[in-house]
Amino acid sequence: LTPLDLPLPVDEAVAAADTAAAATRRWRTVSMDAAAGTLHLTRTTPVFRFVDDVRLTFEPIPAGCRVHA
Repeated sequence: LTPLDLPLPVDEAVAAADTAAAATRRWRTVSMDAAAGTLHLTRTTPVFRFVDDVRLTFEPIPAGCRVHA
């Protein structure tokens, strides 16, 4: 996956990603550390109930932050 650059500080980007996941069905936040720039989410598939892990890291850059998945 290609990293995504956002025009937000790391802590705000982590909070925004967590809020977006909370508003989406079948997504759950497992852990969040805005100071370290990490977010661990899971998504449960609808049919067989498989659980997919998604880990995001937010790296500070001069224009904001870079998100790696």
